[in-house]
Amino acid sequence: MKLSVSRLIVKCLENEGVCCVFGLPGEENEDLLFSLAESPILFVPCRHEQGAAFMANVWGRLTGRAGVCLSTLGPGATNLITGIADANLDKAPLVAITAQAGRSRLHHESHQCLDIVNMFKPITKWNTALSTPDVVPEVVRKAFKVAEEEKPGATHFELSEDVASQPAAGNPDFKAYAESFGIRAFRPESVAELRRDLRAAITGGELSVVEIPVDKEVNADLLKKLSGYWAGVDDVPATVLLPAGSHPRA
Repeated sequence: MKLSVSRLIVKCLENEGVCCVFGLPGEENEDLLFSLAESPILFVPCRHEQGAAFMANVWGRLTGRAGVCLSTLGPGATNLITGIADANLDKAPLVAITAQAGRSRLHHESHQCLDIVNMFKPITKWNTALSTPDVVPEVVRKAFKVAEEEKPGATHFELSEDVASQPAAGNPDFKAYAESFGIRAFRPESVAELRRDLRAAITGGELSVVEIPVDKEVNADLLKKLSGYWAGVDDVPATVLLPAGSHPRA
């Protein structure tokens, strides 16, 4: 049985290590809220969307991992602007999710229906409308990757209410997703496993990706130098080293 788009988004958020989402509930984002209610992720209701954006902003500053804020459409989304702009200017990783009217309403002058993607363009590093169920894992992964990579900042994606309830294809799991494209994926959980998997990946003769674990035994400067580099020469299939949470195609 396929997951709905909203449920798949929540699964992707779980894989990104998200533990809480700050925001306000509304009719247009209720599918996502119901999916959050079935997950370990805590939804933190706020009095105002601007407060939700600043809470996600500060979360990103303190943890280095993107804080997540959620709003409804129209004025709910525009209320996020100050907090999102502040995060982007002050290099705090943040991912904003806004609801949108059903796609059949977008060409009308419909109630509370605004072009949020273009409105957010000047205040984010990257933003898009999630208009098809087929790209959910890629959109969510890119939103977090772009928000957290140097220089950190804000990203955003918009979810129409009719898309949220549709069945979705895609796998939120890093390893399974990589292997679906014929890429060998390794997810070591310790330094010893990292060394073992690197040796297997580099000598295996196939395109591989190794997710580097966050471990106190691993030197942070070393990981920073390794991350994103290619090991392999000439015609030898390469191995990509990615920091934990990264994606082979993002």
